[in-house]
Amino acid sequence: MHENVALDVPSDVAISNFDDVSKENDNPKVYLEWIDLEYIVQVKKRSARGPKKVARPTSISSVPLTNEDKVVVEPNLSAATKFKYLLRSIFRKETVPKYVLSRMSGYVAPGSVLAIMGPSGAGKTSFLNIIAQRVTRYNGKVLISGEPVPKSWRTISGFVQQDDVLMGNLTVRETLRYAAMLKMPGSISMKDKMKRVDAVMRELGLDKPGVADTVIGQPGLKKGISGGERKRVAIAIELLTEPSVLFLDEPTSGLDSKTSLNVMETISRIAARGRTVILTIHQPRSDIYNRFDKLLLLARGRVAYIGDAGKTAVDYFASLGYKCPNDYNPAEYFIDLVSETTSGTQTIQGPSAPTVDVEMKDVQQEAPKAMMTRDDMRAADNQRIELLLDHYTNNVLPEYKSPVIAEENKVKNLNEHARNNFLSQFVVILIRSFTSIVRDKALSFVGVIQMIVLGLIVGLIFLRLDRSQAGVQNRLGALFFILTQQTIRSMFANVSDFLQNARPIFLRERGAKMYTVLPYYLATTLAMVPNGLFLPLIFSIISYFMIGLNPSADRFFMHLLITEVACQSMQSVGMLMSYLFSNMGVAMAILPIANTTMMIFAGFYINVGSIPPWFIWIYWITPMHYGFEALVLNEFYGTTFECPAPPATCMYPTGEAVIQKQNMTNPLSNVWIDLAMLMLINFVCRFLAFLVLRFFKINKPKGG
Repeated sequence: MHENVALDVPSDVAISNFDDVSKENDNPKVYLEWIDLEYIVQVKKRSARGPKKVARPTSISSVPLTNEDKVVVEPNLSAATKFKYLLRSIFRKETVPKYVLSRMSGYVAPGSVLAIMGPSGAGKTSFLNIIAQRVTRYNGKVLISGEPVPKSWRTISGFVQQDDVLMGNLTVRETLRYAAMLKMPGSISMKDKMKRVDAVMRELGLDKPGVADTVIGQPGLKKGISGGERKRVAIAIELLTEPSVLFLDEPTSGLDSKTSLNVMETISRIAARGRTVILTIHQPRSDIYNRFDKLLLLARGRVAYIGDAGKTAVDYFASLGYKCPNDYNPAEYFIDLVSETTSGTQTIQGPSAPTVDVEMKDVQQEAPKAMMTRDDMRAADNQRIELLLDHYTNNVLPEYKSPVIAEENKVKNLNEHARNNFLSQFVVILIRSFTSIVRDKALSFVGVIQMIVLGLIVGLIFLRLDRSQAGVQNRLGALFFILTQQTIRSMFANVSDFLQNARPIFLRERGAKMYTVLPYYLATTLAMVPNGLFLPLIFSIISYFMIGLNPSADRFFMHLLITEVACQSMQSVGMLMSYLFSNMGVAMAILPIANTTMMIFAGFYINVGSIPPWFIWIYWITPMHYGFEALVLNEFYGTTFECPAPPATCMYPTGEAVIQKQNMTNPLSNVWIDLAMLMLINFVCRFLAFLVLRFFKINKPKGG
C-alpha cells in the first residue's frame, strides 16, 4: 500500500538525506509476534453471597455478572438480614477475574502498518500496552523475531501516546535537541546528535520556516504549532533513536480530517523505511484506512479478524454473509459489524452467503428486514458479534502459524544503550527547565506585575502604621498577611504547575528511560529557585517600607531572609503534595484543607496556649508557625510603643510584651532556631518528595 502514498513534504526530504545519519543504526528490522495472549484483571464482585470460581471463558471475552452475582433481597427476609446483605454488597472487596483480552495470536512484519480497530472497550489500548511491554503481567508470549523480548527493548522501540505531552514554551527544534541529548547514548557525539535531529525534522517535514523555530504552545492557553505538527513532533522524539518498532495510540485523535491524513501519510513513510508500526485507531476514513497494511479487529477483548487490511478483509466478511457495499468505507462497516446498535435502526443487514456456517445463516435468515425494537436489535447484534468471534476462534485461530524469520531480522547481541551520565542528564534538564520557566509569562512578567500590585495594595492598606497600642495588632496582622500571601502562592503555584505540565512529561520521559529520577529532581528543583526567590523579594521590599516596619537595616534584611526561607519551605510542602496526587481536582480539594489547617495553627488566629493538647503537634510541624514567630521576633524585639495616659492601662509598652502575649520565646536569637526549623521542614519535605517521585508507577494501562 505504501507505493500510493503521496508525500506532502519538500523535495529535499529524500531517503538519502535521512540515510546519512541512519547508516550507523544497528537496530534490525523485526517481526513482532504474540501467541495465546490473554490479559486478566480483577474487578470488584457485587455479590452478597461470597465468591464463586469463574472458569476461563472459551467463547466470551469477559466474565459477566449474572443475576446470581447481584444482591437479591427476597421479600420474606427480615429487615436486619436485608441490611446485612446491603452492607456486605457495599463494603466487601471480593473480586472476580475479567478477561480483558482472550486467546490472541498474530504477528506484524517489518515495513508494514498494523491498525488495531474496534469499538470502545474492545481492548485496543490494553493490547497495545501489552505488546509494547508497558504492561508486563499477562498470559501468553510476546516475541521479537521469534525470540523473547530483549532487555534492549526500550532501545529498539518507541511509543507515541495519544496525548501529545510536550513542553509548550520550547520551540520544535529545541524540543528535539533536548530529547536527543537525553535519549541518545553518551557515546554519540553532540555533533552527530544534532545531525540526527536535523535529519528527523526533514523526514517529518518539521524543518519548514514557521515550524522549526516556533514554540509548541498549549492548546487553548498559548498559541503555537498546529495539532498535526504537535503529533509529528511527538513522533519525531521517538524516531531519534531509530526504533525498529513504533507504537502509536490513537495518532489521529482530536485532529481534523486533513491533518489526520497528513499524520497517517507520515506514519506510512516511517513504515516504508522498514520499521514495524502498530497503532490503534477508532474509526478511520477510507483514505486513511487505505494506508494500513494489516488489520486487527477486536470486539469484547477477542479477535474478529486479523490479516491484510485491503480486499482480503472485505472478502473474509463477505464469505460470512456480510458484504461491504462498494460505496461504503470498509473501516466503518467492520466497526458496525462488531458493535452493538445504539441508534433506533438496524444498520447491518445482508443476504446469507453459500459458504457461511449454518449458525451464521440462521442468524441472517431470522433477522427481520423491517424495523425491530431496541432490545431485539441488541439481541441480534450480540448474537452476530459472538458468532463472528467464535468463527475466528474455532476456524481461523487453530490454523495460525508463526512467521519464518530471516537471519537478518533476528535480534542478536543487542545491548541496551547506556544512559548519559548523571552530570549530562542534570545539565540538560536544568537548562531545559530554566528556559521553559523564563519564557512562561505567567511565572515571569505576569508574576512580577502581580507582586508589584499586591505589594502596593498591602502597603496602602497598612500604610505607615503608628506605634500606638492599636498599631500593635495592625502590625501583627500585616506580618501574618505578608507571610500567608507569599507562602500560599508558592505552594499552590508548585502544585498546579507540576500536575498540569511537568508530571505528564516526566512520566513519559521516565517511562522511556531518558533519565533517572535524581538528576531530574535536582535540576527541576534548582531551576525553580530563582523565580521562587525573586518574586517574594519584590513583594517584601515594596510592602515593608510602605507599612513602616522596623527601620533597622539588619531587621529589614532578616525580614527578607525569613520570608524567602518560609516560601521555600512551603514550596517544598506543595511539591510533596503535588507528587502525592495524580489528579488536579483531588489536589485542589486537599490543598485548601491543608492550607487552612496550617493558617489556624500558625499562632495568629489562636494563641499557642489555647491550642488543645491533642492538636498541639500540628502547631509544631507547621511551617507557617515558625515563619510567623520569626517575623514577630524580628519586628518587635527591642522596640517600644506609645502608652495611653493614666488611668488607662498599657498592655504593650515594649515589643517583648507583645512577644510574651503571643506565647513566643523572647530571645532574638530564637529567630535562627525558627529559620533552622524551616530549613529542616524544607529538607524533609523535599526528600520525601524525591522518594515519592522515585517510586511513581509509570504504566497505568487504560482500557479500550
